[in-house]
Amino acid sequence: MSVEGTRKPQLAQRHPEEQKEAKHPRKTVEDRRGRRSKKRGAEEEHTTQGCHYNQRDMRYDPPRYDEPMMISMVVAEYKVERVLIDQGSSANILYWSTYMKMGLKSIDMEPCVGKLHGFTGEQVEIRGAVEFETTFGEGNHARAISMLYMTVDVEASDNIIMGQLALNKLGAMVSTYHLCMKYPVGKEVGRVWADHRVVRCCYEDNLRIGSRPANKLDMNVLDLDLDPRCGDEHKRPLLAEDLKEINIGPNLTHKMKIGTTLVQVDESFLAGELRRVRMVPSQYARD
Repeated sequence: MSVEGTRKPQLAQRHPEEQKEAKHPRKTVEDRRGRRSKKRGAEEEHTTQGCHYNQRDMRYDPPRYDEPMMISMVVAEYKVERVLIDQGSSANILYWSTYMKMGLKSIDMEPCVGKLHGFTGEQVEIRGAVEFETTFGEGNHARAISMLYMTVDVEASDNIIMGQLALNKLGAMVSTYHLCMKYPVGKEVGRVWADHRVVRCCYEDNLRIGSRPANKLDMNVLDLDLDPRCGDEHKRPLLAEDLKEINIGPNLTHKMKIGTTLVQVDESFLAGELRRVRMVPSQYARD
């Protein structure tokens, strides 16, 4: 005889850690969030690790912390010196003279309509925009990133100005006190120091540029007759009535014009008064 019955379903066995998570679900979510935040913190720590400054980063003795930050870098496979690190500039500027020295053509630039505004309000036309691969540092600590430059035709002692866009994209930390710029390269830190010899040359070039005579402006001169007596008949005030001549002196040339609308009595009275006070022009008085 066989006995038939029902089989109880078997529950799948969980991993011990999963059983613990099931007992404490809230704690598990918090732990996961904590692990994710720690992971992000570790990644950020890798990018900023070592990007701090101390006395060992001082390359020059005595310190030259009052000088501008002028470095060298590689742009489009060309080593470019006299690169000014300007944390106050909102754009990366490539001067037109530098662009031509690199042997590049204007057709390689993208058209860009606009102006760059300076600190004192001066405006400079933008000739175009161009993007180049730019390499900072040397050796194992070199880092290459694609950088957008605004090209302007202005005379300057430096070749390129690297502004906030470049520094933020590079993740660089600049110390004007140490004249050094640090940036992350993987888990390491790259360093670029300013060259005080280049700074000195730029300073001397600035003095030469400032001593050059200013370009003479074209001047247009108008030859105008400033005589208050207007010579153009159409600009004179027009008479409101017709005139006629009357004799006011013993000579027939002593005449004066009066209006024709005067009645005979007024005309005779006016002529008599003129003869009495002898209001004769000076040119007649000499006769």
